[in-house]
Amino acid sequence: KTSPEGVALFHEILEKYKLVRDDVMAASPVRVGNPGDTPEIYEKINPETGKGVVVIFANSKGKFSYITKHAVADSIWHNEGVDVKLGSNKHAKIDAKFEGASAAIIFFGIKNK
Repeated sequence: KTSPEGVALFHEILEKYKLVRDDVMAASPVRVGNPGDTPEIYEKINPETGKGVVVIFANSKGKFSYITKHAVADSIWHNEGVDVKLGSNKHAKIDAKFEGASAAIIFFGIKNK
């Protein structure tokens, strides 16, 4: 059973995804790690617009960093436990902290909350 907060979070994330879905579809996937690894990272950023998404999965507590392969748009939305900094080359350095099995979602091309 999903809590009302969980339902609201899913709704918010799906609404954000709809704003970048065309860019996600146009982007070639970048994967770091294999299914089940910690971390397991997927990047789908359109190199022409910098819009898209990075998703980081973890199966355990830990801190993980990732630098995007593609340059990204300036506007960023992410869930809790994530810090994103843009470098001078417009690539994003993502630091994600996990307290247990979870996922971090970072949208580029969408303003944070």
